[in-house]
Amino acid sequence: MSTKKKKVAHTQFQDTGPTPLERDVLIELFSSGRLDEAFKLAQQLTKKYSAFVFGWKVINIYLRQEKQFEDAYEALVKCQKFSSDDPEFFNLLGITLEALNRYEDAVKAYEEALRIGPLFLDAYSNLGDCLVNIGQVHYAIEVFNKGLIIASDNIDLMNRLGESLRSIGELDKSHKALSSAVSIDESSFKSWINLGLTEEAYKNLDQALFCYDKALKINHANVIALMHLGGACFRFNNFAAAESHFIDALAIEPTNFAAMNNLAVTLYNLGSYKKSEHYSRQVVANCPDDA
Repeated sequence: MSTKKKKVAHTQFQDTGPTPLERDVLIELFSSGRLDEAFKLAQQLTKKYSAFVFGWKVINIYLRQEKQFEDAYEALVKCQKFSSDDPEFFNLLGITLEALNRYEDAVKAYEEALRIGPLFLDAYSNLGDCLVNIGQVHYAIEVFNKGLIIASDNIDLMNRLGESLRSIGELDKSHKALSSAVSIDESSFKSWINLGLTEEAYKNLDQALFCYDKALKINHANVIALMHLGGACFRFNNFAAAESHFIDALAIEPTNFAAMNNLAVTLYNLGSYKKSEHYSRQVVANCPDDA
């Protein structure tokens, strides 16, 4: 099961314009997650101080959260002339351009962020992800590796690297990157899941199940881990174990129709045709394209 990655954006506060009190209030609202209030204050402050870059960034982040991507882009355009040496600005610009499906422009924005700030790790993750999305996996691998030269223990970059290497069949390199990730942080749920997927690609069922089980022990009620456990068992014809894992997944998320569909197929393979039909009908009724 794949999940869309969240874009990385850590906003800093170095800007000029407002009084220290005005700036501190905005920082507090933003940092404490009170984004609606931060957005309203940022609107007021950017009307008074057009060069207040942090205010425009807050507006951009709020509008992207509201899926108002064109307006979010315009917010950055209004402060671009004040941000020529700000890698964070270009990272946010890349995220916004991706949301507008302007992938080539997003790549250029991330590359500019790294030209200005070669130590700005967020841009390595985001540039690499964008490149993967447009099929430039080898360039993405190069980007992730460059990031790891700067931060050799960065679990996030290791996972991205391992995923990309696995996607082009470089299983040994993928395994090395992901094994390094779990050795650095044995509590990394994502690293165990990814290592399990690479073990599956090797057709090492026992090792894949070991990895997924480790992930499940980290997060006992995680549907992703249960789906991977069930899927691995199914692919290696252990239908009874697969059934158990899919049932556990549905106990956590009763309307998870992917789990329901997998359970229906598993039950059919176990010869439980009536139960299989019961779940199949629910899948068809709710999401016929997945049936």
